[in-house]
Amino acid sequence: MPRLGRKKIKALLEEHLNNSSCQYGIGGENPMLLVIEDRVFTIFLKPIGDVCYENENESTRVQLPKRDYFNKMKVSKRPFLLMGFDLENSVFVVWNPSNTKERLNTKKNLSFYCRLSAQREAKKKQLPVRCNLTNGEFVWVVPMTFIAEFLMYIEDYFVLPDACDYKITEGEVYSIVDECQELFSVDVNDVIDESGKVVAIKNPAILKELKVARSSGKPFAEYDVLYKYYEDKKSIMRLSEWAQLLNAINTNDENES
Repeated sequence: MPRLGRKKIKALLEEHLNNSSCQYGIGGENPMLLVIEDRVFTIFLKPIGDVCYENENESTRVQLPKRDYFNKMKVSKRPFLLMGFDLENSVFVVWNPSNTKERLNTKKNLSFYCRLSAQREAKKKQLPVRCNLTNGEFVWVVPMTFIAEFLMYIEDYFVLPDACDYKITEGEVYSIVDECQELFSVDVNDVIDESGKVVAIKNPAILKELKVARSSGKPFAEYDVLYKYYEDKKSIMRLSEWAQLLNAINTNDENES
């Protein structure tokens, strides 16, 4: 199944919102805040893919990693919209906001499912299609051409919290930039365990340099960066532990691409 990266999905979403009659605003990269009329939602965009095992039911899915910023979203009053995009059928799959939010960070990688038959049906009808899942949950499959109207009237499709919890009240000065910084900011301090070993790299400058080193294709370029910044850790950390750090960073980049 062909896929688009999150930036291109966001661009398509903005294009269709811009061509609609609704007033909107988007802030952040992924996750992001979406303002529709006078309501604010937290959204996460992902490309939809096939499942890895034998796919007799034509199951499709997206996966969410475990991330610190999801903890902030779980306690936020804003509804959380997980929106998967199917490029082949030009449809969004929108999972139930309440159930999705409850599941955030409960596993290292969470899977959220849909069915290819429903995605094809929505493309054919050019109308939202409700897809009932075997676990008793349901999702809505929404054609790209219908996404603006769907978001404007999303309360007709899902049971959401009291609107006063996520509505911009009259006269309120709302800054999408400020809320993005509050919700999605990450700790720039590396995580060090009791023995002094690095177990997670958070410093954005180091992460950026590691990404450049990886794209250079030079052997051991990433390790050169690690040893430059963490020379004092070389004597206490094994090569396999450095490799584990790099694998975690690479996996994160792939999940967010």
